[in-house]
Amino acid sequence: VVVSGPERVSRDCGFSLDASQSFDPGELEAAECGGMPDVGEGVSVGAASAIGLLYLFECRYEEPDTRVPHDSCNLFISSDSVRNRIGTPSDLASLFVGTRELDVGTFYFTVTVANALGLQSSAQVAVAVESAGPPPITFATLRPRYSIQLPVASQVSIFGSECASTSSWTYRLLVAQYLPGVPRPTAGKIPVRIEQFLWPPLNVTSSAASGGLDSLGNPLPQELLQAVCDPGSGCGIQ
Repeated sequence: VVVSGPERVSRDCGFSLDASQSFDPGELEAAECGGMPDVGEGVSVGAASAIGLLYLFECRYEEPDTRVPHDSCNLFISSDSVRNRIGTPSDLASLFVGTRELDVGTFYFTVTVANALGLQSSAQVAVAVESAGPPPITFATLRPRYSIQLPVASQVSIFGSECASTSSWTYRLLVAQYLPGVPRPTAGKIPVRIEQFLWPPLNVTSSAASGGLDSLGNPLPQELLQAVCDPGSGCGIQ
């Protein structure tokens, strides 16, 4: 069984699990036996199984943080259409989950494919559903010193923005003067006064990136944002 789908997704995004590329269990069993053995009156496994395949989606749930397991995930699914598909065989090879139809946590989906002879095979995928919110971002490292006469460019990488979402996010880049002797900023706290911010915020341009994984398996950004503070255009950093 071959199942494709995301490993991590925001509640704000819909996604699909697709098992349409799965092999016929009868053909797999025949290959393991070294050929296509006859079943009954000279009917081969492959020919009989070509009548049609059934797909069964099952699910269990694991709570976030505590990782408390639940054998059934129905209580953590708000969509009737998704709940009705769970545990019910169907000729539909994919399962679509819409926006905010799953609670936060990890859902383990098991997909079983069966042919007309009752031969079956299964595979499992885990989907971590995270809190709805903007996709994670990473700032490119800036040099420690810049000339006040030259433009200063900053770049931000956005991860996970490829999933379909009903929300649109507005990105703004604020620049503030950071005075010597002021304590270093901590996460979520910037030790500057309002009058130290440059206003209005810098214009941000967006461009698509490759996404996917690098050779080491690390995620690559799906979108790049860039903003430039150019003294020639009135952006002044003293």
